[in-house]
Amino acid sequence: MIEVKNLSKQFKAPTEEKGLFGFKKKPFWAVKELNFKIKKGTVASILGPNGCGKTTTLRMIAGMLTPSKGTAFVDSVDVRKDKQTVKSKIGYMTNNTALYDRLNVIETIKFFAELNQLSEEVYMPRAEKLFTQLDMNKYLLKRVADLSTGMKQ
Repeated sequence: MIEVKNLSKQFKAPTEEKGLFGFKKKPFWAVKELNFKIKKGTVASILGPNGCGKTTTLRMIAGMLTPSKGTAFVDSVDVRKDKQTVKSKIGYMTNNTALYDRLNVIETIKFFAELNQLSEEVYMPRAEKLFTQLDMNKYLLKRVADLSTGMKQ
């Protein structure tokens, strides 16, 4: 379950007014006092116009951005107190894949597994099962640069 309680994020944006060291900055709320619950197994989406705080909200829930106020819980784990555990429980995919084009798919899986301190005994069976279920074994030795955006995601 994901629970969001009074989740808020404040940024400082440059104004047109110049100060001694460049433009003065004025605080603004990208997200202010957001509350919701999403039960486990529920498919949900966040909709809204550009600049309304969708990405900021998701980045806070995923532990990639620290809230200014409030918090979010992923399976009862507080994102403010234990970002690493939250990151291990949630997947976050942007349209920018940030993958290394020169690596093949299996090298990419190994790289990110090791980055997240997963042993080969843990990640390889998971990867093999997933690639078999998705009928994607033929892509394991392909370079990331040769994959479509959808395949990269």
